[in-house]
Amino acid sequence: MSGITLKNPVINSVPIAINLGRKNIDVSGTSLSTGLKTNNDVVSSFLGRNLNDRSKILNQFYKNIGYGSNIAQTAQEGLNSIARTLVEMQGIINSVGGSQTNIRTLNDIFQQKLLQIEQQTNSVKFDGVKLLTGEFGSDPTIKSKYNTKIVDVRKTGIGSGTLFEGAGTRAVKIIDVQNITNIKAGDTISLHDVTFKMVQNKELITSESDILIGESEEQTVSNIATALKNHSSENLRIYNVTTRNKQVIITQRSCSTIHIPLIINSEKGGFCDNSDPSTYFFVLNHNPGLGSKLTIAGVTFEFVANGTGGGDPLKVEVKAHAVHTSRSLFNQLNKNNEINTLVSNNLLSIKYNDVMSFEINSVLNKDIFGFKQELGVGILKDDIVCTSKQTTHAYKITFTGDYTLGNRVRITKPNGMPHDYTALVLENANAAKQTLHRNFLLDIDIGINPGGLVNQENLCIKKLFDGTDSLIVYSNYDMRPQYMPANPLDPRMIISPAPISMADVSRIKPAINVSNLRNIEGFIGKPKVSVKIMAQATSGAIAGDGLAEKLYHQIKGDVPLPTVSADGDSAVVLHVEIAGRTFQSIIWQGNGDNLNNKELVFTEPSTGETFSINTKNLNANLATLEDTIETLVKPIEKLLSTTEFTQIRDIEIDNSDFEIIDNNCTVIGNTKDMSVSLSSSNFDNKQFEDFTIKQDLAIKDNIILTTTISSQEFTCSTIASKLNEGKALMFKASNGDSLTINIGKTGIKSLVPENYAIVASSIKKSLMKIGSGIEVRTGFDSDNVSKLAIGDISATKLYRNNQNEYVPKLDLLTMESAKIALEVVTNALNLVYSARAKLQGQGANLERCANSLSSTIGVTKDASSGYLDTDLIEASSAFAAALKNILAAVSTLQAGAKVADAGLKIIKFVSVI
Repeated sequence: MSGITLKNPVINSVPIAINLGRKNIDVSGTSLSTGLKTNNDVVSSFLGRNLNDRSKILNQFYKNIGYGSNIAQTAQEGLNSIARTLVEMQGIINSVGGSQTNIRTLNDIFQQKLLQIEQQTNSVKFDGVKLLTGEFGSDPTIKSKYNTKIVDVRKTGIGSGTLFEGAGTRAVKIIDVQNITNIKAGDTISLHDVTFKMVQNKELITSESDILIGESEEQTVSNIATALKNHSSENLRIYNVTTRNKQVIITQRSCSTIHIPLIINSEKGGFCDNSDPSTYFFVLNHNPGLGSKLTIAGVTFEFVANGTGGGDPLKVEVKAHAVHTSRSLFNQLNKNNEINTLVSNNLLSIKYNDVMSFEINSVLNKDIFGFKQELGVGILKDDIVCTSKQTTHAYKITFTGDYTLGNRVRITKPNGMPHDYTALVLENANAAKQTLHRNFLLDIDIGINPGGLVNQENLCIKKLFDGTDSLIVYSNYDMRPQYMPANPLDPRMIISPAPISMADVSRIKPAINVSNLRNIEGFIGKPKVSVKIMAQATSGAIAGDGLAEKLYHQIKGDVPLPTVSADGDSAVVLHVEIAGRTFQSIIWQGNGDNLNNKELVFTEPSTGETFSINTKNLNANLATLEDTIETLVKPIEKLLSTTEFTQIRDIEIDNSDFEIIDNNCTVIGNTKDMSVSLSSSNFDNKQFEDFTIKQDLAIKDNIILTTTISSQEFTCSTIASKLNEGKALMFKASNGDSLTINIGKTGIKSLVPENYAIVASSIKKSLMKIGSGIEVRTGFDSDNVSKLAIGDISATKLYRNNQNEYVPKLDLLTMESAKIALEVVTNALNLVYSARAKLQGQGANLERCANSLSSTIGVTKDASSGYLDTDLIEASSAFAAALKNILAAVSTLQAGAKVADAGLKIIKFVSVI
């Protein structure tokens, strides 16, 4: 439903008329001293046209005010009718007594009156809008609540394939509430520039930085999440906050590698920063036994006989071969809502290989993530799940050819002693990889036995399936691996460093990082992009000429070179023109180096603002200008051209009617402290239009939430029982936009099919800001506005007892129920009287404005038609004085008196020419 705004359509005509009149006065110079009507075109232009236009404008205001007055009058008549019905109901209640037949008769009449009030409330309409049910004057237009508008990067095309990093995983911090009894008053959580303090009692909450210690870990988690999400500090707007089990999860809104400044001080360890990532690698070597279980991300899957799953998303059917069972498991993982939510929020990634191996990277540590296998001995290959959260060293071992007898790999064990793994037979590269992998796993000191580092989660060995015969070894100590070939002239292995920690493995850097840009408005959407080479140099055309170094220092000044200067170095100056702005970067490629896994930083010279591009397997060739264009310029241009930049804005909603009450008078939810944000590349004239809840037929225990914004549907599938306070729900639209709703105070309880419509209606009212009223313009200034608001007197607001609790069912069948009915009806009548009194005040104000404007319209019309009947100077003086008084009375123009004086001075000036 569109909002109602009464505005002036011809406000700009007055200055046009004045300017035109002044121009004509300057041109004609006709004397006005005679008092005759001849040669009066100048006066007609200046005063006549001005007054006629002013009269039209004021008449439009008058009509608008009349429109608002009619709305108020209609609503007031409806309230009067409802008040009369309530008074009649009081009389019925006070007549209760006598025989049971009489009581039942009176109760029947009373029930009819209840139905009559419902009909009266719903029938009071103006222009098709219900005036008394909270729908009047809704303001559904999405606005920004905060000045901070976070920018994110969204891929819209193929881009440059694997040349650059992916969409990126936002930085993550996790507050793990471990033991409620160990959280003490005075414990603190510092995020960015805000320090939150834990307090024991609700009465001790004195600021928005105080957090109440709940009665359970989960309740405390909700309190923390709500406080962090709703704090007024704009610095905290750059974070999304949600809850999962006993954890508060804080993520950056935009793809970035920036550290999240979180400091926790809990003396007794009631809560802590538990942000270590974890990685799991396993192979389903054989079919699991029926009834065995595997828990991933806290979700337990049971293996059942083929054909008996019945569509249950938690049942994995055991197929004839383990490879098919692995695929069945992968399919169920993809269907699970809990796991999908983690994946969509970049908290988890799952990779499945055709050789039955699973790789799961999570930003959650092992304890929080909750991986548990109950499959029996030998089902997982080598009975090993590799995890690591303390990795300090990482190595990549690649076999490049047949591994011959006598080749050795030497490592240093934790006790400092060297140990060799020696090839005993001739093996091809793949077989050699398998052998070395098993040697690591079975090693008594570092392998999978109870005393080994792998078992202690201090070592992780996994085989890569990237087209190479490679192993990756992650360790929390320096293994110092060395390759010792049988024939030094014929090496068959390469050992190289790998990304240092599992955190680097599980968190992909963003392809484009715009977190350092302040002025971003022009980027939003798909800006025009052009990449140009401004200069290029390669050292060594003449030995030792250092041309690349000279170009680098010409741009960067005294900044040291990224590598030691040598012949074969290359330097390229790139200009990226994007969104009408020019950014510059000096790209350096040392001799023998490449631009893989590099951060290319582009700077706008005039502002110093930067954005960066993270490469992956770019393999740029800077040998010639043509090579640079093909392998560097075009890939960057394609990457930027297939990227859409979106804004994330916090949305104003209405939290005033926060209780959600079911038909049994039970509070089942609350929209207080609910917060909403929208990610989009276009916020023009967007409006919330609907919100619905229905059962998810595909996934048991799930519901589908749908909100509609300007005909675009946003959907979210979630578990009905997990809508706790602070929980963030992510709604996705087909155009790539997303909406996030953080559940409000106490969460939503008892969400069953019969309550879907009630909960959906409450959330819809909050999103659409239903009942906010309309603005009625009463004059030229933006300050000349009168707010017309009509209170919500629908059943949940009308029928309240003395404790302000909604009473949905009223009857007179017992003296006790009659007493309650009298209490509720009396309160309802008081509410109606109050709403009527407020409307009377607003209506009287509009009437005063209408009367003033009516007088003004009459005077201006008379003045514009008859001001030349007497001496022009005298008439114009009288008119100027009258105009001053009128304008002052109705405040239609701040500088009204000055305009009148200016008009008089012009006339007097012309009269003496």
